[in-house]
Amino acid sequence: EEKFDTDMLLGRRCWGGLDLSSVRDLTALVLHFEPTEDDPYWRQLEWFWLPNDGLHHKADQDHVPYIAWRDAGHLQTTEGKTIDKLAVAMQLVEIVGLYDLQEISYDRWLIEEFKALLDREGIALPLVPFGQGYKDMAPAVNEYERLIVSQQLRHTGNPVMTWCAANAVVVSDPAGNRKIAKDKSTGRVDGIVAACMSIGRAKGKQEQYQIIDADYEFMVI
Repeated sequence: EEKFDTDMLLGRRCWGGLDLSSVRDLTALVLHFEPTEDDPYWRQLEWFWLPNDGLHHKADQDHVPYIAWRDAGHLQTTEGKTIDKLAVAMQLVEIVGLYDLQEISYDRWLIEEFKALLDREGIALPLVPFGQGYKDMAPAVNEYERLIVSQQLRHTGNPVMTWCAANAVVVSDPAGNRKIAKDKSTGRVDGIVAACMSIGRAKGKQEQYQIIDADYEFMVI
């Protein structure tokens, strides 16, 4: 955790991961900003959304302080009893306009309704699919863990993200590949899933850049 001025991230290339909720659950967006010559760390920013109606009840149900998190700015709420996906989309437009956001990776589940909404509203976002099976998630989980363990990742200490991390349950296949198991987690893990998609896509694109331009020197080895 490190409190840093987010203005330092302006003009810095980044990738995002979006985990959309169905109706009343947590929606998460996580951005990862690549290292620069002046700042050798990956920087992480997070956004979380929940419906405003029934938030007190949901806080009691999930045993977490949603109200305090909302009031402190760690959690955004949308009007009504269900997630207002248009409100989420409009905030994504603002984020795309503010940062040098290359792509937003997404879980294919529930995305068609969101894409239809974007089409109706004439909103263009750099969305790319990200598989939730071992093939795509295993290298993403490995890379995210590596950046954390090697202290090459800096984040702002958002308590919603900390809660998601505490809830995360990892499962493995017979070959030792790992992924986050939403069905085995006791609480929300959307922030961690979004983070893994984001860093997995970022790392994949960086490797492509290395192949295209062998002279480009990356800060993360």
